[in-house]
Amino acid sequence: MWKLGPRVQISLDSRYEVAYPDWRLEEDHVFFEAREGWQAILTKYSTDIVLVPNRLLVASKLNEIDGWRRVYRESQFAMFARDGVELETFETAADPPEGTFP
Repeated sequence: MWKLGPRVQISLDSRYEVAYPDWRLEEDHVFFEAREGWQAILTKYSTDIVLVPNRLLVASKLNEIDGWRRVYRESQFAMFARDGVELETFETAADPPEGTFP
């Protein structure tokens, strides 16, 4: 995904151990754990889309705040988009295929 930049930017990828400073990792923990100040991170980085595991508190919190809507949901993940981002809503009850990658 990082190859899509600068048009598409992501907050964190699998290189987190070598490419990101500790303070940036802490910000992601604040966000995903819905700790105090988590909403400020959405505006600090001009966030348009968020993909989160359904099991995390932030998934239900995003569903409750103004300016955001759920556009995708399946058994394990949900995607939320900022108002104004044109995406169709898609929901499925299907479980993802079993197995590992790669």
